[in-house]
Amino acid sequence: MNKYKEEWMMNANALIPTTIKLNSENNQVEMAWDIDPKAAIAVNKTARAVTIGVTLAAMDGPLPVMDVVGFGVASGMAIHAWYEYFS
Repeated sequence: MNKYKEEWMMNANALIPTTIKLNSENNQVEMAWDIDPKAAIAVNKTARAVTIGVTLAAMDGPLPVMDVVGFGVASGMAIHAWYEYFS
């Protein structure tokens, strides 16, 4: 991944910027976050994991087979996201 895409990914996956200002020299919007952008990526991946797990759990009928599979997928993806963050 090149440096421009990496910067875009950090900004796109961050939660909500705490400071937004317009730079008068080059008319660019500058944003600042109080949290680590990598933590925001991990939170975003965790939310995606929970969404996929709930979707898998909802696909099943009265037997709880897909509920267990959905829980396993959501747990595994969330653990992997936070493992990437802390390693």
